[in-house]
Amino acid sequence: SAVGVAWAPDPDVPAKLLVRFHRYMPAGPYWVLDTDYGTYSVVWSCMNLFWGVARVEFAWILGRERTLSEYRLRDIIYELTRSKIDAVKFKWTDQDNCPGRNGTVPATPPSQNEIPQ
Repeated sequence: SAVGVAWAPDPDVPAKLLVRFHRYMPAGPYWVLDTDYGTYSVVWSCMNLFWGVARVEFAWILGRERTLSEYRLRDIIYELTRSKIDAVKFKWTDQDNCPGRNGTVPATPPSQNEIPQ
């Protein structure tokens, strides 16, 4: 698990956060791209490394339950693709043996053919 401290440097843009996971590490940018404030959030981070020579991007689809509905997941992936975030590169977390709060069964991630290009 990871525990961090997040804050919005600009209160007029509360979706753009800085997050620090250790007091000796610099804070990284995290941007909440989408949320319904109850079941899911989509978070994206992009950082330039080595004075702009390299760039690292991360994105997460976070759910309060172990699964999201197929409809919701497809909608999120469609919006990520429209934002030029390549959902084909996502690594799906296998939650088959994870303890859950309820008896939900993990959804199968969409195949590459089902993700808009």
